[in-house]
Amino acid sequence: MLERLPGAGEESKAHRLIGSAVALLGGTRPDIPSDFVVQLWHSASPEDLLQYPREALARITEDTWAFLARRTPGVPKIRFEPLRREPGASTAAAQSVVTLINDDMPFLFDSVLAEIAEQGLDVQLALHPVITVERDADGTLVQYAASPLSPRARRESLIHIYVAAVEDENRRAGVVQALALMLADVRTAVLAWKPMLDRIAAAVAELTANPPDLPPGEISEAVQFLQWLANDNFTFLGMRDYALAGLDGTLEPVEGTALGLLAGPDMWPRRSGELVAITPDNRGFIAGPQALIVTKANVRSPVHRRVHMDYIGVKRFDTSGALVGELRIIGLFTSTAYTRSTRSIPYLRRKVDAVLRQAGFDPKGHSGKALVNVLETYPRDELFQIDEETLYRFAVAILQLDIRPRVRVLPRRDMFGRFASVLVYAPRDRYDSRTRAGIGDFLAASYGGHVSAFNPFFPEGPLVRVHFIIGAGSAPLREPELRELEQGVTDVVRTWTDALVAALEESFEPAKARALIARYRAAFSVGYREAFSSETAVADIRMIERLSEARPLGVDGRRRADTDHGVGLKVWSYGVPIPLSKRVPVLENIGFRVVDERTYEVRPAPEGTAPVWLHDMLLETVDVDAAHGEANKSRVETCFLNVMRGRAENDGYNALVMGAGVAWREVALIRAISRFLRQVRTPYSQDYMWTTLRKHPAIAEHIVRLFHARFDPTLDLSVDARREREQAVLAEIEGALQAVESLDEDRIIRRFVNAVQAAMRTSFYQVDTDGQPKAAIAIKYDSRCLEDIPLPRPLYEIFVYSPGAEGVHLRFGKVARGGIR
Repeated sequence: MLERLPGAGEESKAHRLIGSAVALLGGTRPDIPSDFVVQLWHSASPEDLLQYPREALARITEDTWAFLARRTPGVPKIRFEPLRREPGASTAAAQSVVTLINDDMPFLFDSVLAEIAEQGLDVQLALHPVITVERDADGTLVQYAASPLSPRARRESLIHIYVAAVEDENRRAGVVQALALMLADVRTAVLAWKPMLDRIAAAVAELTANPPDLPPGEISEAVQFLQWLANDNFTFLGMRDYALAGLDGTLEPVEGTALGLLAGPDMWPRRSGELVAITPDNRGFIAGPQALIVTKANVRSPVHRRVHMDYIGVKRFDTSGALVGELRIIGLFTSTAYTRSTRSIPYLRRKVDAVLRQAGFDPKGHSGKALVNVLETYPRDELFQIDEETLYRFAVAILQLDIRPRVRVLPRRDMFGRFASVLVYAPRDRYDSRTRAGIGDFLAASYGGHVSAFNPFFPEGPLVRVHFIIGAGSAPLREPELRELEQGVTDVVRTWTDALVAALEESFEPAKARALIARYRAAFSVGYREAFSSETAVADIRMIERLSEARPLGVDGRRRADTDHGVGLKVWSYGVPIPLSKRVPVLENIGFRVVDERTYEVRPAPEGTAPVWLHDMLLETVDVDAAHGEANKSRVETCFLNVMRGRAENDGYNALVMGAGVAWREVALIRAISRFLRQVRTPYSQDYMWTTLRKHPAIAEHIVRLFHARFDPTLDLSVDARREREQAVLAEIEGALQAVESLDEDRIIRRFVNAVQAAMRTSFYQVDTDGQPKAAIAIKYDSRCLEDIPLPRPLYEIFVYSPGAEGVHLRFGKVARGGIR
């Protein structure tokens, strides 16, 4: 729903509210003029004003009238107090209010707002009536709304600023003190305005009367620039003359010449008490051929706009044309300096003309017009400060971006080493506040400084321009290589998809890379891109490319960097996702606990291609190091895959994969033996048997080794050697059984060992035509060697096991006459 904008209805309500407050005060305080009530509140926006009931307006008006009653002429009066909430007020939270009375003067209101913002206070309502009053000698109010013609009439600014409540009395006192210092700066600058204009006129006269040995065009342009400044194009805040002292070009302040904020020795004390030099080194300028210099001061203006002040240095010459010093000017360019064409501003027009001449383009041709546009839209502060040669190089580089848009970094260091000015061009579709902050952090780290300011600009075309000012800290700024800066910015603005394309091009030969880029450029969801790097995506693509309808599953286990106690497992599923209810029981039987899970859909091109689902899981297990081992990793992955494919059963025996270090097929062997034991009426349940083997995993591994010692056809052993190996394993089992305390567990283990010893032949090692183990396991037993089996005891039993079926073939003699049961 769109927020309703205030309209005529709300304005009417606001007028009625003010009228109601006037009526209320008329009955209780007839001494307060009704015009004062109206003048105090009429400038408030209706939506802000309607948050207060008439009682609040009346009480605030009454307090303000009392505050206005007496003020020492020429001295600001400031108060910062909590605002008492009236019943029926609809403001969301408590407020505090700054009330300030001062002689009306330029820059007052915006300077107050800037100071309030710098103090970290959120302005919720601001009122600024300018009133005409008469006061007696001690400042007592004699007449409100006095006639401007009265010799005792004076205009005063009454400022009301409502902010979120500040309960700390010491903080409120600090705000009052900061406002008082700021108001003193405003008064100082305003009172010095006329003398500073006179000083500019004198400087113009000096340059005209005593032309130095500089090109005539340089002097003429400097004179016209100073005249342009004085014509309401510059807010003068301070001036001071400096004289050359010594042969090394040292500048010393001339006593009695300081005006405005520079009324001090060589430095201007900030309100924090810190002394900040305006320019640490002017020798380069003094020795150069320029008549003047424009740059930035290294302090922010306390007046008008809270930005770094502009600094203009004008060389001074004696009657013989010899250099004798400098006139320093600090202040702020007005809006006209930023909005008018460069061709109409002295000093700038000369730079622009020089660049156009050097480029040699036809002014009426496409390139000439494009270059003019580059210069007209160039950051204006930067245009004042940059030298002509650097401006030419940068302007041509920017012009080339129209032909081939790309990341471009154009850095320039301040001649005094105080800051670096860096123009960054980056793709518009990748620019947001996060990208801007990332570029700023990178530049600050590269220069060893901090981001003092940034200003984005959106020209026509695919690029955005951001102008960064990187200020120096306690150490000098570093000088990074341009190549490093552009590569770093490229890395910041590079999207995940860009990184994927680059990673694929690096990982595959060109034709294969192009095919994969076409398939996967837009395949990954936002969630996937936020969770995984492009390098991880390349590995995932390798897996996905191996999947098909015939082979729909892929698994990969890995150590998770975000946890010390977990194991990561990725499961890919072709075509359809695998429900969590199917995955979790399998993993729990292997010995894991699923603690977190995320599912991502990957949709390769072209449209209609089956999607692939990635299930990324965080698992916990008792022995994390064992799970991370490469051998166990492979065994776990293979076991999970074969269970999901239906080639292995999902039960507690699967925990032996990690616990005993046996493969999934060897687990199937143990499971087959356990099913045979149940077939011959062993009294123990499957749960009890797998719990026993999980409790004694080393013995389970011995049982598997015993089976291999008897039947593994790959062992090149003689009959006697096999028998020796078998006896050695049996001795290990017997030794391990000494630590088994439970009689039932001992019996279970011995039944497994007996079953292996009674086995005569097996199909366990046979493979199918694809080289994969056959699904069924057949074991022929000598029934006479089996312990504790029910009568009648056959001569042989052939037990067949698979995940889908079980059966036994009984033979009571040498000739087969039985069948599968």
